[in-house]
Amino acid sequence: MMNMDKCNCCNTEKKEEKSRKIYSVRGIDEEVYREFTVTARELGKTIGEAMSEAMKLYMIMVKGLGESFQGVASALRRAAGELKAGVKEVLPLVIEGLDEIEISRDDLESVKRKIIIRGVARVVIKEDVDSETFSRYFVEISQVDELRAPKTIPKLLLLSRCRKVKRIIMD
Repeated sequence: MMNMDKCNCCNTEKKEEKSRKIYSVRGIDEEVYREFTVTARELGKTIGEAMSEAMKLYMIMVKGLGESFQGVASALRRAAGELKAGVKEVLPLVIEGLDEIEISRDDLESVKRKIIIRGVARVVIKEDVDSETFSRYFVEISQVDELRAPKTIPKLLLLSRCRKVKRIIMD
């Protein structure tokens, strides 16, 4: 009788049954998982393959570095937190999925970040937003049905930030 657990041609264990087992893991950070899956796909790997490799690397680090790994891991977590805070200041604030929004100069200056407006039906830029303020804060306005802006903002400057805006009204 043949042993069905081994492949006769290369004498390796069949991995099909093992690889099809489903595991559920609670408590994974959504953003980390999303980035992990994107990276895995970019590398041409399945999520399972990438997760197995990541777990192997983790075990090598923990077993290989022992107690010193805890100090390294702790320092890496602190550095990652600081990096995330720094990156958050640099990355634009994305405003999306609203029916309507009115934005004033005070609104822009209070967030102290560049902004992207996407998927908002009606956007109103208040009169106190001049061309310099507009240039400093607006990165992109996209997928908008109606955009109202003051005439003090040059039309070509306004258009340079627009993508898929159905109607622009200059007041």
